[in-house]
Amino acid sequence: MKNIYVSLLFFLILVKANGQSCTTGCTYTYSGIAPNNSTNLNLDPGQTLCITGNAPNLNVNSNGAGNRYICVATGVTWDQSTLGINEATYNVYGTINTSGLQGNGNRAMEIFSGGALNLSGDVYANNQITLVNNGTLNFNSVNPQTMAGINLTNGGAITKVNGQLKIGNGSFVTTTGTIDVAALENEEANSFVNSGSINIAGLFNNHGSFTNNGTVDAAGLIVGNKGPGKILTNNANITITGDVTIQSSIVNTGGFDIFGNFTQNNLNVSGDDTGYFLVTGTISSTSGTITGTTVFTSEAALLASTTPVFPVKIINFNAIQIKEGINVSWEFVEASGFDKFELERSKDAVNFERIANLKLKDYINNSFLDFVDIYPIKGNNYYRLKMVNLDGSFEFSKIINVNYQENGEYVYLENPAVGQSVRVFSNIKKPNVKVVDMLGRTVDFKLNNMADGFNITPKRYFYDLLIVTISNENVRFVKKVILN
Repeated sequence: MKNIYVSLLFFLILVKANGQSCTTGCTYTYSGIAPNNSTNLNLDPGQTLCITGNAPNLNVNSNGAGNRYICVATGVTWDQSTLGINEATYNVYGTINTSGLQGNGNRAMEIFSGGALNLSGDVYANNQITLVNNGTLNFNSVNPQTMAGINLTNGGAITKVNGQLKIGNGSFVTTTGTIDVAALENEEANSFVNSGSINIAGLFNNHGSFTNNGTVDAAGLIVGNKGPGKILTNNANITITGDVTIQSSIVNTGGFDIFGNFTQNNLNVSGDDTGYFLVTGTISSTSGTITGTTVFTSEAALLASTTPVFPVKIINFNAIQIKEGINVSWEFVEASGFDKFELERSKDAVNFERIANLKLKDYINNSFLDFVDIYPIKGNNYYRLKMVNLDGSFEFSKIINVNYQENGEYVYLENPAVGQSVRVFSNIKKPNVKVVDMLGRTVDFKLNNMADGFNITPKRYFYDLLIVTISNENVRFVKKVILN
């Protein structure tokens, strides 16, 4: 051990770590200066390396059994060719730029709020490794990139602006945050559970197990057949602006809006009477059945069909960050005997508190309500509706989630629109705006900039419903808007 300490004196400056959250428990500290220009570092089992200064490609030697720890401090950038997560457990408060992440065995990396992992290659593990992201996980290559053999928990943001992101074999993914990608393939994940927001600019190709308890927006969807257990289950809201092809079983108990064609090949679609498919294009089936869940061919038919046993049926329940906080909105069909909506909020999706009480008698001519939460929790905000009858009986809605970031980018559409002009409140700089109709056809429009956003006005025709996509290099918002 004495020789190891002597050797390390030539490679490390042993000073107190001065980066946020890398200040205690540091066996050694790399401050960004390496004597003799050496970047070879020895780390024994149980020891911790704190990186508190910008670092180049490091050669971390970690021979022998046992775990090591590496902490990357706030404000620090570490440029590493490839990270071997089998070598150590990582706590990331700063930024790591790397060509890939590889691992063996029971190792972990946690990206904290404000931290970032920028990948130009793949994430691959021979055995299960754990990745917890509460910051930003960026896939930066224009080529397809893969995550395989990984246990991923995402409470932050995952982005890939160009190319396809693939969830490979042996993966377990849970997300309550956001995933914004150009294209997504769930190749054959053992489990992929979304309780947050997934925005896909292109095609969503699903072959593995996928359960949606949040929102999914994509330009197209193909559901493939990978055998028992590898099915798509929708308990919340999926919106597809293009075509959908079903080649495997689907269970649907939520809202499934398809603004294109729906093709069902061979296998079955099931669900219950709380779920529906809205298909504005053509519907074709080679074989198979649709049971339990209902299929509608227009928005009007969907709204007209709702005569629930419980007095109120929620059609859309959404929440989005705006300038003032978080705007929570919902559409509903009311009947006699209903009293009020109580909007509840939670930070853990378990313990809820009431933040609004909306009596139906005060909104007698409304079928659309919203509420602005001006005191949101930093991070995840979970919302649900408690729907109360006059006799005191009640039911709860599904739970939705918004990851609130102070000074974060937001888009909020005035919905329904006043006339044929869609009012957009947004702080996105130089947004890319695309508008299509219910059949997926491009709509020509005029855009007028305002101090707090812009107006979108169709040029030639009058519309009942439009789908507006607003994006930049970091985010993508897809919204349906009703026009009067």
